Amino acid sequence: MTRGNMPISSRWFQGAMLTYLFGFTVLGMLAYLVYRDQPPIPAKTVAGKNVLFTRDDIFGGMNVFQRYALMEYGSVYGHGAYLGPDFTAEYLHNSAEFLVKGYAGAPAGGLSARERVVAELHKNTYNPSEDSLVWSGPREAAHKMMEEHYRALFFAKQTRGGAQAEWITNPDDIRKLTAFFAWTAWTAAAVGSYWYGLPAGCPPWGWGGYTYYSCGGSFYQPVYEGDTVVYVTVPDPSNGQQAPGPVAPPAY
Repeated sequence: MTRGNMPISSRWFQGAMLTYLFGFTVLGMLAYLVYRDQPPIPAKTVAGKNVLFTRDDIFGGMNVFQRYALMEYGSVYGHGAYLGPDFTAEYLHNSAEFLVKGYAGAPAGGLSARERVVAELHKNTYNPSEDSLVWSGPREAAHKMMEEHYRALFFAKQTRGGAQAEWITNPDDIRKLTAFFAWTAWTAAAVGSYWYGLPAGCPPWGWGGYTYYSCGGSFYQPVYEGDTVVYVTVPDPSNGQQAPGPVAPPAY
């Protein structure tokens, strides 16, 4: 029995295989980059000598979020339903407003209360050597305020705005859930944020063949967004191995 001719050119088959291989190669590279550049999950978050929450609390809060299907009510990082708030943005906004009120009567370094809060939230205070995230006393108070906020929301006696009555009644579940929201808010503000301009006094410096900018403990990496250069907040690229040193600014 003789083999018949293919109904289509073999080049179509070759092209399909090349597309298949190229596509999965790109997906594999993206998966590697996501794994490499994922934000850290600190072993503990501390304010002074107080441990606010641990890595296990963050994972536990993620489990609470999934177990009670809160993604069908609100969202995290903008992913989820829209009956309720985006919990990442809500935590960040409410805690920022709490800090602004607390700093209103105590200006520091010529900064207004709001400028001081912006600088504090953008500063990456993760310590890689101790695997800990260090917060200030006022930020600890803001976190406790958010715990009470979510306790009032999820332990309410009546349904409101799409939230079920007595949705989460275990106080420890609410504490862990707040820790999860706090971690997402921290990563959104201090790691991975995009900025179209840098604060004054941010010298460029090099590490690993790349150019970054160091601004008072915060680190930024310039990337292109279309034809525009934006600056992404990143952890210390050297993990504390190298003090920031000036280099020639990159040409764009």
